[in-house]
Amino acid sequence: MCALDLALSGGDAVKSVGAPSIEQETRTRPEQLLDHFSLGEELGRGEFGIVYSCTSKGSREEFAVKRVLKRTSSMRIIDREVGLLRKLAHPCVVNLFNVYSDADTVDMVFDIFRGGDMVGGMLLHWDIKGDIPMDAVQNLSSQMFRGIEWLHRNNVVHRDVKAENYLMDRPNLDHPSCRVCLSDFGLAAELPQGSEERLHELCGTENYWAPECYAEDYGFKVDVWAAGVIMYGLVSGHFPFQSEKEVLTKRIEVSARCWPTGESFLLSTLTRAEAERLSASEALQHPFLASAESVVRAVGPSSELSFWPQARKVGRCSGDEVHASLSSSSRTSEASSSGSDEHRSRSDSTTIRDALADLRRRVMPDKLGVSCLGGVARLLSVVL
Repeated sequence: MCALDLALSGGDAVKSVGAPSIEQETRTRPEQLLDHFSLGEELGRGEFGIVYSCTSKGSREEFAVKRVLKRTSSMRIIDREVGLLRKLAHPCVVNLFNVYSDADTVDMVFDIFRGGDMVGGMLLHWDIKGDIPMDAVQNLSSQMFRGIEWLHRNNVVHRDVKAENYLMDRPNLDHPSCRVCLSDFGLAAELPQGSEERLHELCGTENYWAPECYAEDYGFKVDVWAAGVIMYGLVSGHFPFQSEKEVLTKRIEVSARCWPTGESFLLSTLTRAEAERLSASEALQHPFLASAESVVRAVGPSSELSFWPQARKVGRCSGDEVHASLSSSSRTSEASSSGSDEHRSRSDSTTIRDALADLRRRVMPDKLGVSCLGGVARLLSVVL
């Protein structure tokens, strides 16, 4: 049985606790990516790697591979990301099938999502259809919080939840069956079981920072706040806050088109007092999400999804509905203890719509393919 088959069957290749590091696996497992896959077209590139399509030589199934050069990346960060993804198998988390390593590169094989990321989906919808319907906002929010709840249940804080890091299985985010998966775990932190340990590094993307991030003393609920910022953007078309002062003091106004339950939920995720803000598990119990007809419900509750690599393969859509892609967007490096500004990522635009208008100017004339300097959103080669 090859390493990929082991990953799919839940064998030794996917264990996380006590699993060997990538450097150890390089010495003990000679198989390389091209032994099992044919490399395809380049899908995107970022500061730390390039994403290609690839096809299994055995099953002919298509995947995405993120190729990272060891000389430009921290092996400690890559090792941690791989370990977390192996542990966090879930339908709302990007699925890592296998990892290959040689002297120069690390190849991470993922589900391939050609729907692009959520920012690209917002752009496409706003350009063609206008406001995003509230039932679509509800469906997307349900999936976002299911994934975050699963991370938190497993003692992991993502720390860079943002629309660019949610990948879609189709370009139309208002489709009732649209699935979104959380990606890019390079900044994620794993806390000890039952620990009340706090985190202090300034990292991630500042437009999504919770008030406690500015105090450099935060925990799990920063992910809840960040998902609330995404939902606010889906409803209103712009970021709720543009500065630290606004995060700390600005009165939050929700669009009148938002459902009453949606407004209540949104304000509960953007509560400034951390102790009063919803946890991810509480968010799933809120009427706005509890009533959602999410596509994820067809698979089962989060507590039953530790087997997701196998369930994902069995439950895969066929034909034109198999659309997915791994984001290679360059992530902000981990902040040093001094909280240097070089570790912060801030949007230069005042609204999501302005940022997307800037992205639109870079679109290829013969296809809808969004790219952005610095690894912001991509809508990869989607032809309507």
